[in-house]
Order: sequence, then C-alpha cells, then structure tokens
Amino acid sequence: MKLLLINPSKYDEKGNLIKFKLGSFPPLNLLILASLVKKYPQVKTKIVDEFIEDIPFKEDFDMVGITTVFSSTFPRVIDISNYFRSRNIPVILGGTHATCNYQECLPYADSIVVAEAEKNFELLIDDFLTKKKIKKIYKNNNFVDLTRLNLMLPDYSLIDTNRYMKVGFGKKSNYFAIEASRGCPLNCTFCSVKVIHGTRQRCKPVSHVIQEIRDLKKIHGATLFNFTDDNFLYNQSYFKELLKELAKEEIKFHCEVSTTIISHSDLLSLLKKAGCISTFIGFESLNHESLISVKKSHNQIIKYKEIFEIFKRYNIPICPAFIFGFDFDDLNSFSHTLNFLDTVTLQRAIFSILTPFPGTEFYRKMIKNGRIVKRDLSLYDGATVVFKPKKMTIDQLQNEYWKTYQKFYSYKNILKRLKGSKGSDFIFSLFINSRFHKLVNKKEVPYSSGIKRIK
Repeated sequence: MKLLLINPSKYDEKGNLIKFKLGSFPPLNLLILASLVKKYPQVKTKIVDEFIEDIPFKEDFDMVGITTVFSSTFPRVIDISNYFRSRNIPVILGGTHATCNYQECLPYADSIVVAEAEKNFELLIDDFLTKKKIKKIYKNNNFVDLTRLNLMLPDYSLIDTNRYMKVGFGKKSNYFAIEASRGCPLNCTFCSVKVIHGTRQRCKPVSHVIQEIRDLKKIHGATLFNFTDDNFLYNQSYFKELLKELAKEEIKFHCEVSTTIISHSDLLSLLKKAGCISTFIGFESLNHESLISVKKSHNQIIKYKEIFEIFKRYNIPICPAFIFGFDFDDLNSFSHTLNFLDTVTLQRAIFSILTPFPGTEFYRKMIKNGRIVKRDLSLYDGATVVFKPKKMTIDQLQNEYWKTYQKFYSYKNILKRLKGSKGSDFIFSLFINSRFHKLVNKKEVPYSSGIKRIK
C-alpha cells in the first residue's frame, strides 16, 4: 500500500499558490502519522510539504491523507482532494479545520479523522487493509490518554531536514518540534484548541519526552527544539519534573506559555536552567472589556509589565502577541499597543487580526449576528479582516494593522529596542528584526510556513 501524506499550501489573495525556498518547521502531525503506521510493514509512506515541494499528482497511490491545520489552506485542500478522487484514489482529511467542521468537509473526502489521530488513523488503515472499505468518519469519544501511548519517535527519515530553516551561528541547527502535553484549561472563544485537544491538560511521561529528545540528538544532531504544547508550564508538578530533566540534556528550546505564569514565577528559574531561549505569550489586548468578551479575563493587564520584568530578570526573551479587531477596539488601540511595547524590554512582537475560525465559539457568534463579510477561507489567515468590526470600518482595521506592524519594525524602533544588546544576541536580533522589517513592508506576515517566498 502506498500512502501519501500532504501538508497543503494555500492560495494568496490573487489566487496564486504560496511556495517558499525553505520551510519553517517540519509537519510534526504528519511525521506522527507516519510513525503510527510503521507497524503495518505493507504500508509505504511518502510525506510532501507543499509549501516547499510539489505534490506528485501523476504518481499512483492507494490512499492520500491531507492535513487541515489551518482553515486558510482548505480551498487548496479541496482542489487537491478533487484531483485524487477523480482518479478513484481515496482521500482522508484530518487536522484542525476538518475536526471543527467535519460535517461541512464530508463532501470533499472519502473519510475524515476527527480530533487526535492516535487509534483513529490506525483503525482506518486497518479497515482499508483488511476490508478494503473505510468509514466516513473515525472519531473517538474521549481524548487520547498520553500516559498509555507507546514511545513513538516522529519519522524524520521521510523528510529532508535541509529544506527547513536553520538557526544559529557557525553550526546551525533545525528547530525540531516536540510535544510534552496537549490540551488547555483556558477557554478563549477564538481558539480551537479545546475542540482538538480538550480543556484538560494531558501530559506524556517525562521519560518519553526525554527519550525522544535523546533520539533526535543522536540521529539528527538536534540541539534546538520547539515545544508545540498549547500551554507549556500549566501543570506545575509535571513541568517542574520535566524541566529538571531537560536541564541535563544541554539543549535550547522555545515554548508557549500563558500570562497565568505570573502566579508561578518560581518556575522561571527552572525554565532558564532547562535551556529556554524564548517564550511566546498571548497578551492579546490592553482593553479589559475586550479580554472579557473572548473569555480571556485570566489576562490581567495590570500585571503585564511585571511579566516582562520577571522574564527579563531570568534573561528569557518574550515574544508577545496582540490581536486587533475586538468589539471594544477603536483607532486608538493601535497606538496604545505600540506605546505600551515601547515601555518594556523585548526583541520582537507578533500582531494579528481577530479571526472567526470556523468551528470556534467566536465564529458561531459572528455567524449568528450576521457579521461575516468574507467567506473565502483563504483569507482566514489572521492578517485579513473577514468580519465587520464594531468601532472601525473594515478598511481602517486592515490598514492600521499593517501600519502598526510597519511602525514597530521600522529601523528606528528596531535599533531602539536592541540598544544594550551585545554580541551574538545583538546580531541575531538584528537579523530577525531586519527580516521582519522587509516582510511587513511588503504586507507579508513575518511568522509564516516558510522563508524566502518564491514568486
């Protein structure tokens, strides 16, 4: 059996397929799928990351699996699916968009794997191999118990790691994605995590995470890691144990934490010793009413500066994320955010436009109130206004979003932020900020699925 797994690209606003010279991160979800089916020796798997590779449309496959991590890729997913199904090759969809909207996705697939792939995807393959027939939907009633999963190393042998970005000076390294937990107890209405992974944080055995790191170090020379956890550090007892073990591995890593870390700042010393080199934190807004409106009241604006100060004390850079377009946002929200960022120590920041991703609570609210103005899912990328704001026009929100990005990454502000940085920190930060300067001035999102877009 020949199985093709695809990480699809997306169309831009002109309908052109987006391609890059290098990818940002290997598709961890597809690498996990490939590992799941290793127990079937008759299954030969091929992985294609369409952002940096071409799909072998003319090859013969017995089955094609397409992930839908981003809603913005779904128009491309439909085209890919239609082609292979026209050749009577069954197409399987999975991932975030297909899980959140599986009834709407059914016309475009022979089968849909809903939520987490463990068990579901294996059952599908087993049905195909033994019965030559698969069900329309594979769905577990409960989330996967990560403590009972066998140790599984994502199959990096199926991709060329040289086609992905490398970070560092001298000996450069890929960022290898790794997962310690799934699920987030927080309940933000614009987020799909609770649909995919649930509201209870489930953790892998610490020994499994450490072994996976050691295998990646031994096989691929890995030194840099990106923890994909929805809310790293939330389970204090678990992550204290994990961080103590990570400190013995001599690695560097990036992770995402929530603002609730302010109540557990004792973890930051362990985080630094474990090798953390940066954290992503969703501050989202400086307006209390906006945070309440999306059920993110756990973000306490009064403590934002304290969070930056504590992380600075431990020399762990924060990449803050802010969202524009809440119902309480007006034209002053943009300058207010920039003024705040000018008062804290940071190297970079990420901005996005509030987006009603299909399947989320926020999307249902926008649909109910008739505020969705654009249905083309290619535009649901976090950088395009697709619903009607309350205190701004659509054009005002769109234009001010890019102006804010461009002001933040102006050379004047970059040099101001980097004042005091020295050595390799200064060089690396200047390189990243200069790259972001070029991208935002071309109105391209600085954090994307690849590097050096091919026109």
